[in-house]
Order: sequence, then C-alpha cells, then structure tokens
Amino acid sequence: MNRILSPAFEADLSSGALANLLQYVHSDFTLDLEIRSNYINIYYSGGNILKVSKANGRYEFEFNQQYFNSKKLHTAVALKSFMQQRDWYSYFPMAKQAMDFYFTKHKKEEREFQQLFIRENNYSGIANSTDYFIIDIEYEFGPNARFDLIGVEWHSEATKRKLQKNYQPKLVIFEMKYGDDALKGSSGMAKHLNDFKNLVTNPVKVADFKNEMLELLEQKRRLNLIP
Repeated sequence: MNRILSPAFEADLSSGALANLLQYVHSDFTLDLEIRSNYINIYYSGGNILKVSKANGRYEFEFNQQYFNSKKLHTAVALKSFMQQRDWYSYFPMAKQAMDFYFTKHKKEEREFQQLFIRENNYSGIANSTDYFIIDIEYEFGPNARFDLIGVEWHSEATKRKLQKNYQPKLVIFEMKYGDDALKGSSGMAKHLNDFKNLVTNPVKVADFKNEMLELLEQKRRLNLIP
C-alpha cells in the first residue's frame, strides 16, 4: 500500500501535533490535502504549497523553492520561521501570494482546474449532490505512467447513496486536459489510454489498486477530507 498514512501520522493529524494544520485546511476551501506514502502534500491553485513528512521522529515542513526568485529571499526566511512555529495563519497567506506571483508568469491552468474539480465534488456546497468523490490525484502507475484523478462514482440518488438494491460504487480514472493541444503529443490521450489498458488487463494490479484506493478513501473520510 503506497498512498496511506501510518496510524501515528493519521492520529497526529486528527488530534495530535498536526491537528491545527488539518483544522486550517478544513477552514480554507482553496487548499487540498492529499495523502502520499506516509507524507502529505497540500495544494493551492494546483501547486504544492506545503509538504509534511516525518524523519527521525519529528515532522519536517517544506515549501517548493521554485516559487521564489532572488528578490524574494526575505519571504523564504519568513515562511521558514512560520513553518517552524507552525503558525499557519501567517504561513499560508504569504505562501499563497508567492505562488500567485509565480503562476502569473508560469501558468498551470490544467493543475488549477484539476483542483477545482476536486473542490466541487468533495467539499463544495453541492458536493453531496454530485455523483463522484475524488480519492487521489497524480497517481503513479508504473514507469512514466500517471493518472490525473482517481474517483469513486457513487450516484447521488437516495437509494444508491445508501447502497440499497445491490448497488456498488465504481472506481473511475479521469484524465484532465486543458485545451485541444493537450490531447495529442507524448502525453496525449493515446498514451493515457494505453496506460489505462495496461492496468485493467492485469487482474493482480487491479486488485491491489482497488484495495489501495478503498483504504485511502476510508482514511480520507476519517480525516473529514471526504465528508
């Protein structure tokens, strides 16, 4: 199992050393917390605004340095201090501003719309009326293969939402493309369809994938990342 937090990490997010961070994410709908291999990434506008991992018994916090330039070194120093203090009410607004400036010149529309897709289906005002919940993003499957979004199709009709009449939700793999030019080339739809075929034609990989996504869905529900 790759995309799962250890029980200790999950407990720290729920009610321990990282509880104030999870509370901040819950209070800010522009942020998206995604679970990785015993670490988390928090995304803003499709970019990684904070990585939290654990090493030598302590949590480490990291902000992607690509969002700075040489004229903004004072911002980097301030953000590092806020991370060390775990002052998220000071950290996130400043980190967002740095990313906004970066994305003005280095546009990442596809990633931004990917995050909007997650927001609408998972925790917007209409989320419980949609037919999908997004479990994971940027899922790596084999060498040079990555799926944009993994979701569960769970129809919002009352009988199906309550799992009556033998209804079972289904896993769905989404490929997000922004603009016609993204449909072709080395990372176009033909390649992604081939990657999908390589997964679904292998029963062992399908079983492992389903079990991993089910465990990840349950962990996200416990953390109230999917209500």
